[in-house]
Amino acid sequence: TDLKEVKKEIDFMNDAVTAGLIQSAHDISEGGIAVSIGEMCMGSRGDGSIGAEIMLDKIPANKIRAEHKLFSENGGFICEITPGNEKKVISIAKKHKLKIHSIGKTIKISKLLFYNKDEKIIDLGLEEAAKAWLNGLRDKL
Repeated sequence: TDLKEVKKEIDFMNDAVTAGLIQSAHDISEGGIAVSIGEMCMGSRGDGSIGAEIMLDKIPANKIRAEHKLFSENGGFICEITPGNEKKVISIAKKHKLKIHSIGKTIKISKLLFYNKDEKIIDLGLEEAAKAWLNGLRDKL
């Protein structure tokens, strides 16, 4: 891990949150972006109802396979930006010499939808995801 890059990311997050531009955020660590976005949508108790539609082809590194984009634990943050504030967030990112990428949006249906180009590769209801997340091991025993 490049500690200088991590500092820039933390400073960016601090500035963007302090400015009221971030509605929600999650670090990309255990499980990669798929798990991070799933946890954001489900909430800490698994009762969330706001879904997400994610376009994996918007993530740089076109030569990386979809499953690597979904589950790589490479650091960084997933942020939900308050609508209308995208330009302000981009300005803060530039100040910190960071590149940010718009990879999707929240949706009113309770689903996690992931696309790789035009192909839907994940279509998962939040209730089903939350049940597996909250009770996965217990259901297997």
